[in-house]
Amino acid sequence: MRHPTRLALAALTAALLSACAEPIAAPPTTSGPLNQQDVTRTAGNLSEQLIAVLGRAAKDEGIIALQGFPQDSVMTNPFFGYGVGAAQRHAEASNRILGALAKNDLPRGAYTYTRSDNGSAWERTGDSDDLSLTWPYDADPETPAVDPALATAAFDWDALSPTLRAEAYGTSTEVPTGLNLSLEANSQSVTDVNVQTTYYTGCGEAVLEPTSLTVNGAGSLLKLENVGYRVSESDAGDSVTAQGKVSLVDEGIVLEWNAAVNGELTRRDCFTESFSPEDGAVSLSLSGFQGDTRSVALNLSFSGTAEPDLNGSVVVNNDQDNAVTFSGRLSDTNGNGVPGEEVTVRFADGSSTTLENLLESISLRALRNLHP
Repeated sequence: MRHPTRLALAALTAALLSACAEPIAAPPTTSGPLNQQDVTRTAGNLSEQLIAVLGRAAKDEGIIALQGFPQDSVMTNPFFGYGVGAAQRHAEASNRILGALAKNDLPRGAYTYTRSDNGSAWERTGDSDDLSLTWPYDADPETPAVDPALATAAFDWDALSPTLRAEAYGTSTEVPTGLNLSLEANSQSVTDVNVQTTYYTGCGEAVLEPTSLTVNGAGSLLKLENVGYRVSESDAGDSVTAQGKVSLVDEGIVLEWNAAVNGELTRRDCFTESFSPEDGAVSLSLSGFQGDTRSVALNLSFSGTAEPDLNGSVVVNNDQDNAVTFSGRLSDTNGNGVPGEEVTVRFADGSSTTLENLLESISLRALRNLHP
């Protein structure tokens, strides 16, 4: 199993990525039926905004704090690069973490990273049933401060439900089932997320394979609602479903999706060996554009695996009569690396093109955005 602290820090980073987002460009306003140029322009506008959002996110307090996380990990036992006193303090902290991991337990305790002339190091500063990591960082990386800000990442392993021990080929590992992740930066609460997980129990005991995961919580401006997946198995058939709702509260932008893939799941020694998809459906909507209630919705169904048959539509402003529809076999017969030459896209003005052609035109627009 990957180290839970690293996975949790990665989750914190993802939750913060939209912290400084600004309005996303709305779909185009047209006087007539949508055509290929309208769709390409819409996709280009959205890619421009995405690039801008990612640039602003780098300036978010939480992202800056995570970027300032010490490179000399608390999980590394030092051999050089520390003063004598600092090395001893760091080794004691490291041994606590490594000792827990060696027993396949979740790491616990409060740890603080201190900077000093005698050498910077992690120190264990208290006992806890959870894990708390505190470190200094420069709130403005371009002008390092004499008195840096502090960030604290807290992992409450059993905030919502007890931890359990999951089995994997003779090894028992402690895992969370109801985890709370929080990040405080410069005395501000910037992330608070709950993660609920279930594990496969079909062999009589929990094994180290999550069958569902649900994330709820919020970052600086981002709200996550029921973001996750579930694996279901029954005599009638197996399926993997995914769903979620992400909101930029201040902007009123909402992204919502649902997906289901049906197929056959094969297990070996209690663990998933393969999943062969047969058919499925995906729905995705983006709504609440700045200054308007306009929306974009995608619905598609598919059957087959290697080269699935697609059927679907893209609807702007809930105007079904002006929908863009598509159907055909998704393949790359000509081998140019862009699939879709057998999928026909039909526009409301009566024109049509291939999905391959549409993807190429959107990609060219995106490249021009990256390299104006």
